[in-house]
Amino acid sequence: MTVRNRKRKKKKVKKNKLNLLKKNVPSEDKYEKIVASFKCQDLESLRELALSERGLLSNGLRKKVWPLLLGVEYDNRNLDVQTDESRKRVRLNQVEQDVNRSMFQFTICEGFTEEKR
Repeated sequence: MTVRNRKRKKKKVKKNKLNLLKKNVPSEDKYEKIVASFKCQDLESLRELALSERGLLSNGLRKKVWPLLLGVEYDNRNLDVQTDESRKRVRLNQVEQDVNRSMFQFTICEGFTEEKR
């Protein structure tokens, strides 16, 4: 393979990659169609858009549209979202459990009474 052919091949590969990237760019028009269909609760359009290339485009749109498509009552307030406080409690509980487990693993602790641990 000559140098010229290698350069041509590299250019083709770059063009193909660019075309693939262009296909993966979300379409503003499609986004607007999804939002409009969601607001009107047009299930047929939403199904078609969900089945089309790139589907519903983003997780945010999916979270809103899928419950409507499935006919499920959905309320954002019922989402199980962990707050900072609940995460801290989970971590604190885990640390306490780890400390309790580790105290029984070391032979130096065998002579300790339960109160000293």
